[in-house]
Amino acid sequence: MNKETRVKQTLMKKTSNQGLLSFAGGVKNVIGARKTGSTIRFEVANGTETDEVIYFAPSVLLGGNPTAGFIDGSQEFQRMPQGSLFSTAAKGEAPNALTVKSLNHAQEKTFLASHFSIEPTQITKIAMRSFAIDGVPENTNYGNDITGYFLSPFKEPLRKGSLNFSQFQGPKDTSTEMLTVDLVDQNFDALISQQDVFAMTINAKTKMTITMSVGARLSQPELFHRMVKAGSETIREHFAPGEDCHC
Repeated sequence: MNKETRVKQTLMKKTSNQGLLSFAGGVKNVIGARKTGSTIRFEVANGTETDEVIYFAPSVLLGGNPTAGFIDGSQEFQRMPQGSLFSTAAKGEAPNALTVKSLNHAQEKTFLASHFSIEPTQITKIAMRSFAIDGVPENTNYGNDITGYFLSPFKEPLRKGSLNFSQFQGPKDTSTEMLTVDLVDQNFDALISQQDVFAMTINAKTKMTITMSVGARLSQPELFHRMVKAGSETIREHFAPGEDCHC
C-alpha cells in the first residue's frame, strides 16, 4: 500500500467516525441524543388577561425577521396562531405583562434565538412546572398542547402535529408536581431551525418554568473544527514537518 493510499484511509477513518451532527456530554451519535445533559430553561409569566402563544423559533426565519409575523399577525404567517417569540421583550406593563426569562446562568435568550438561526437544534424532552401568577402551584397549563410547524417559501405553513400534555398526567399527579414528556418516545419532532418552530400556550394569569433537553445540533462551526482537526492529525502522523502531498 503506497503512502497516498494510507493517508486517504487514515483521514477517511477519522472523519467517518465523526458524523455531521454535534452533541454535548460526549454523546457520539443521534441514538444517544437524550443523554447529552444539555438544557435550555425559561420562566414564562403571562400576567395578561388572555392566553398567550409562545413560539420557540430563531431570530432569523427563512431569510427574514419573524418578529412582526408572529406578534402582529402579518400576511405571511396568517395561518399560524398569533403569538410571541420567546426572545422578544416584555409585552405590556408589569404586573400585567407577558415576560420570558432565561433561567440558565449566562444563557441569554437573544443569543439563543440568534444561535438557532445558524444551528438547527433538536429538543428531546420537556419538563414543566405550572403556577398561578402569584406563585401558587396550579395545573391548568397541563391541558394545553405543544404544536410544531414547518415553514417553506414554496407552500403555506404546515402544522406538523400537536401533543396534548394532559395525557401524561397520571392519577397521582398534583398541581405541585413537575410534568415531564419524552418527545422522542412520543414521536414528536421538536426542532428549532429556520424552517422548524414549535409553540406552547401559557394561560392567562399563570406562569411556567420550562426545561428543554437539547439533543442533536447541526453545527457547521463544530463540524468545520472536527474536519480540520482530523486533517491536521493525519498530516502529523504520516508526514515529516513541512512535508506535504497532493492527496
